[in-house]
Amino acid sequence: MPILISKTYEILDEESLEAGETNDRGFEFEDKEFDFKELVRELENYPNPSCYPGVPHWVSSNDDPDLATGDTVIYSLHPGRDARSQRYWAKACRAAGICD
Repeated sequence: MPILISKTYEILDEESLEAGETNDRGFEFEDKEFDFKELVRELENYPNPSCYPGVPHWVSSNDDPDLATGDTVIYSLHPGRDARSQRYWAKACRAAGICD
């Protein structure tokens, strides 16, 4: 059985950075199926947990500035809400070194 993962994005321009909020956010994909090894490899690209210590509710990428526009894009991974995805999310986060 697969592990369900969603990927969101958030685009911050100069105005939204000043306000500390953006309206430009959404899903890259929802409930995409991953196997355990794929998820661990993917998590290695998302070094910023939503909380520490403990298992994060989501993890985010480093800021990715667009040199042409000056906008900053942040991507985040979120586990599915089903019990299996939650359980393997915790195990994958540990395997990727995101949490203890």
